[in-house]
Amino acid sequence: MERKDHLEIHGKIYSICILFEKRTSVTASIGKKAIYFHIPLSLTREEQQKHILRLKRWAEQSIMDHPPKNEEVGGQYSHGEHIQIGKDLFILDLQENERRISTVRKEGETLFLNIAKGLDEEMKRKHISILISKTIARMKGAEIKEKVRCLNEKHFRFTYNNISLKYHTSKWGSCSRIGNINLSTKLFFAPEDVIDYVCIHELAHLQEHNHSEAFWTLVKTAMPNYKEKIQWLKENGDKCPF
Repeated sequence: MERKDHLEIHGKIYSICILFEKRTSVTASIGKKAIYFHIPLSLTREEQQKHILRLKRWAEQSIMDHPPKNEEVGGQYSHGEHIQIGKDLFILDLQENERRISTVRKEGETLFLNIAKGLDEEMKRKHISILISKTIARMKGAEIKEKVRCLNEKHFRFTYNNISLKYHTSKWGSCSRIGNINLSTKLFFAPEDVIDYVCIHELAHLQEHNHSEAFWTLVKTAMPNYKEKIQWLKENGDKCPF
């Protein structure tokens, strides 16, 4: 069960997502998109409300002590945060370890991220992003290959070599002259039709290794409304995780 709320701090509204779950502990986190409260279903309504009020005070003080540097709540993945990957919703379980490497494993709806201890905030965020990217590549690799195959069969029937999902933050995809197509794992934070557009864009590069009129004719033939997808990427691309 989920309930929406909000918190106003210095005239700015912060979204709160209150999740009532089968659990024994009360937890809270400040995520990239909202503040998350996890409340046990077994508590009485009065007990739940007391915890919610307490967590609101905690969140308010945390944000006042460390104001977000951008328009979103938080600039770092947080323990207990929910993250949507395609149609799947996961909870992040962040822990530090004494080793010099960071690891991730997926169990059900939880991503367990073990982060090397002693990293500064920037490097810690990069480790987390790379681990999430690797998880997406494992989960979605077969799916994206089948999507590219179907789109190519439907619109082009070009010859290509490998299709790979990569950790790219500055571009959505690329196509080499030997027919290797690389797609960014952050695509899975975009709508399905936008993913289709990026795949079609890179497939068109198999024949036209440029952005000439001939290239855009190929794209338009396959997706007449492609400009809408480009506009979405321009307006929302920087809001996608990573």
